[in-house]
Amino acid sequence: MEDVEWSRANLINYFARLRDAEAAHDEMLGLLREATETNLLTFSRSGVAGAPLALLPLTATCRLCRNWPKMLLQSHAGELHLLPALPNAWRAAA
Repeated sequence: MEDVEWSRANLINYFARLRDAEAAHDEMLGLLREATETNLLTFSRSGVAGAPLALLPLTATCRLCRNWPKMLLQSHAGELHLLPALPNAWRAAA
């Protein structure tokens, strides 16, 4: 299975919804370290899906911006959950 940037962005959402803060944080760091340019745009490495060069899709950038807040705030079934997936690293920084 190919590791592509948008799948990591989706995993942030899934782990946040499961309230697995450390797994969500690990996926976010992996996306930022391995598939993000210095301008914070994400890319697919060359060779992914047979592409000869790195591709610059915006899907993961948009999903990252949409999904990391779910680590801080969620609403389900009329209930509001504050800090449902707050990683230990963020607690220590506060």
